[in-house]
Amino acid sequence: MARQHFHNIPTVFAAVLYPSLSGFVKSLMNPGDNVTGASLNLPVETQFRYFKTIIPDLQRVGVLYTDNTAPLVEQARAIAADIGIQLEAIRVNDQRDLPEAIDSLRHSIQGVWSLADPTLFSPQATKFILLNLLRDGIPVMGFSRHVVESGALFGLDFDYKAVGRQAGEIVVQVIDGTPASSIPVTRPDIIWFHYNERTAKFLHISMPPELVAVAKEVYR
Repeated sequence: MARQHFHNIPTVFAAVLYPSLSGFVKSLMNPGDNVTGASLNLPVETQFRYFKTIIPDLQRVGVLYTDNTAPLVEQARAIAADIGIQLEAIRVNDQRDLPEAIDSLRHSIQGVWSLADPTLFSPQATKFILLNLLRDGIPVMGFSRHVVESGALFGLDFDYKAVGRQAGEIVVQVIDGTPASSIPVTRPDIIWFHYNERTAKFLHISMPPELVAVAKEVYR
C-alpha cells in the first residue's frame, strides 16, 4: 500500500469503499499516517431514513454479513436503534449457508439492508438472496443501482465525479499546508436514489412522490 512505502509523502485516495476496514486509514474522522481521501461510504443513518420514508412503520431490519463487514454491523446497530429500528444481523461466511440464514430472518423482519461485500454478494448469490426474500414479500435496500436493477426495492448510489471533486479539494488543502492526517475522510456529498418499479408493484408498496420526483434511475 502507498502509506507503507511512501509514509513521508501525503497520500490522498479517491473512491475507496470502507477505507478504515481495508486499512487505508485508522478512522474516517482521524485518518492518521499521512493519508486521507474521499470515500464511497454512505452514512448509515441516511440509508435507514430512506427506508423509513418508504416504509414508515419499519421497525425490524435484517442484514447478512461476513467477518469482513462485522465492524460495520456493530456501528449500524446503534445508529438504527436511535431511529427506532432493530437490526437483526446474521453472520454468513460461506454462501452455502445462505438458505439457512435467510430462513432464520424471514419470519422476524420487515426489510433487509444489504452491505457491499463480494464474499457474500456474488452475482449468483445476489439473485438467490433477492429471489427468496421477494417471494416472502420482504423488500431489500440494495447497496448499488445494479442490485436495484436485479430486483431490490431501492438503493442509494454516489456520483463519481463529485467524489473526484471532493478528493481534489482535499489535495488543495494538502498543498496549502494542512497535514493529510488531520483532514477527515469525506463521504459522498451527492447521493442518487434509484428504485425498482416492478418490485414496488409486486410488494404492493407505493413509492413516496417526493422520492419518485428525485429518482435518478427507475427500473421497470
